[in-house]
Amino acid sequence: MIRYESHETISHVLTPEGVQIVQQGSHEARVWAALPAKGAGTPVTPAQLKQIIGDEAAKVGQGRAFKNGWIAKDGDGLIKVVCQRLSSPDNSSYAHTVVVKMPSIEDVTQKELREVDSTGTLSAGEKSLADLRKRKLVVQRSGILSIRSACPAPLITMHLHLGKANGSLSTKGRILAPRPQSQKQISPWTC
Repeated sequence: MIRYESHETISHVLTPEGVQIVQQGSHEARVWAALPAKGAGTPVTPAQLKQIIGDEAAKVGQGRAFKNGWIAKDGDGLIKVVCQRLSSPDNSSYAHTVVVKMPSIEDVTQKELREVDSTGTLSAGEKSLADLRKRKLVVQRSGILSIRSACPAPLITMHLHLGKANGSLSTKGRILAPRPQSQKQISPWTC
């Protein structure tokens, strides 16, 4: 007997822009990398930034880099933030501010896209996947997984009629089958 099972599968694949980010880094990381640190060079204007990394990366990357606290304005130009002020996580009235040096950044977008590329999903959860879909870096794909398996022959339930013939037990021409150890009823079509 052959048994068929169908399961719906959902996975994610990278868009062409997502593939580019895996190879070159996220827009915000590329903006950060193109800017000088404060005092290490002249600030880069937005027009110059577009020439350095491209129009699309500059537009998208500036907003996300500002949101992440990676870049700042300095006059008419932009610079890398090399120190970041952090407050205590509980925001209590006794909180103090700590200055942390940022010699590098973690490109979370690139890291998440690499995971999606290799596994089809993201361990960070649906919220992060929804953000990547909203940014059009991944698309959701669904499919049907079909499983075909061979089962052993169906079990046949037999009732034995035992009788005495010349002092011994007989089956009256029926086939004997071993009885299951448990008293549970076995379905004849279970694999």
